[in-house]
Amino acid sequence: MNNKTNTYFDHPIKKRVAGTQKSFGVEIMYSATSKIQYVIDVAYAGYIDDDYQCILNRNQFFINGQQPKRLLEVLAEKCMNSIYPIQLKVSPFGFIQDFLNFEEIQKRWDNALLELKREYDSEFTDQYFEQISQNLSSKDSFVSSIGNDLIFYLLFFKIPALYEKAHIKHNMIWKIPTVAYAPPVEFIGDQKINLNAPRGIHLEFEGKDIKNNILSLTHLINQDDYTVIKINGTLTTPNQTKQTEYRITHLAERDKKYVEKAEEPEVIPKEMIKKKKWFPLLVNRIKKI
Repeated sequence: MNNKTNTYFDHPIKKRVAGTQKSFGVEIMYSATSKIQYVIDVAYAGYIDDDYQCILNRNQFFINGQQPKRLLEVLAEKCMNSIYPIQLKVSPFGFIQDFLNFEEIQKRWDNALLELKREYDSEFTDQYFEQISQNLSSKDSFVSSIGNDLIFYLLFFKIPALYEKAHIKHNMIWKIPTVAYAPPVEFIGDQKINLNAPRGIHLEFEGKDIKNNILSLTHLINQDDYTVIKINGTLTTPNQTKQTEYRITHLAERDKKYVEKAEEPEVIPKEMIKKKKWFPLLVNRIKKI
């Protein structure tokens, strides 16, 4: 990495972003009558060596402009709430290097699962819970499931090398999941970079996958800290019969200084307390000794 790379990517971003929290409105439209919306908060808590420690939280989830109402929708949202917050290690170039709090997520899910099983008792929900538990059985399986959420590929993208003279790149590869939580699909095409756009740095990509589906993406990036201002995207089938639209917008009015929350005491589920009635007796006996 040369000195100019360091000037562009390491020091300026860390000074301007570390200790801040930015919020983004996410909207995915699968058709004219089917869309989801939510807010994702990204806290730049600090940095680990040359990388950032980012904490993601998801809230205000809506389906077609309304809070989830159907059984499966409500259940899916409750399960997802037990997964977040997610901590990431992200390189200055935009690569996700690691998921940092996997064990914490496992513990949250185990605690939430006891309550969910009391609330939802059917063969279908048991199978649904089992699938999530399998996804959380190891870090690799977790990364291959939740790690394939579209949001990670759009928000944490490969930042172009701004010091390069060529502002049009041919045969660029963009990878994004085209089906929720499925492995990403490769799109090959051209990317244009405009460093002098009115509001920041403008990236434009258009490419095709092996099935000739067309992906068009535009990123508007803050030229001071290289975070996202706005993302627009479309995925169109070859015959143009189906189109999925993506929109991510920085909600500047929600920006604030990141303050680490005090660690909450671990909540022991009632079932576990009942199984461990011997524990207080043992403590009392030790005190007497």
